[in-house]
Amino acid sequence: MPRPADPGVLQPGLSQTPRPADPPAFADPLSALTTDPTTARPGSALRVRTSAPCASGPETAVSPAFAAAVLLSPSSPAGEAVILPTVAPGSYPITATCGGVTVAVGTVTIAPATALPAGGGWGADQDDAGPSAAVAVAAYSVLALTGAAATVAALRRVRRRIGQGAASA
Repeated sequence: MPRPADPGVLQPGLSQTPRPADPPAFADPLSALTTDPTTARPGSALRVRTSAPCASGPETAVSPAFAAAVLLSPSSPAGEAVILPTVAPGSYPITATCGGVTVAVGTVTIAPATALPAGGGWGADQDDAGPSAAVAVAAYSVLALTGAAATVAALRRVRRRIGQGAASA
C-alpha cells in the first residue's frame, strides 16, 4: 500500500500553493477587547474590557494612546485607561496580554479635543450624564415657564378686549 504524500514536502510535478497561516492563538472570536466609550478625547478616561480569561498571571492592556498600561481585574477582565493628553486623533490598537501572551486585540478611536464627549454603553449610569443634562433640564424648564406666562398674559389681554367691547355696546 503506497504511503500518502507529506503535505509539507513539495512533490515532483505538482505545484505547491501557499496555505494561509494558522490563526494566532488569541484569534478566538469570543476574546474581543472593547472600550467604553469607543471614541475618546485626549486626556479622557475610558473602560477597557476583554472576554479573555487569564489564569497564568496578571492581564494587562496596552496602547500607544494610553498614558500607562492598564491592569485588568482577574474577576472581570476590565480596567480604566487614561488617554494621553497629547495623542493625535485617529485609531489606535489595543493589545491585552496574559502572562506575556497576547489574548485579545481591539482598537480605540481618538476624536479631536473639541469633539463632543461620547458616553453611555455597558458601564453608564445616571451620573455619566454630567452637568450638561442638568443645564438642559433647567433651560427647558425656564422655557416652559416663560411660554406659560406668555400664554396667561395673552389670554388676559383677549378677555379685557372682549370685556371692553361688551361694555361699549
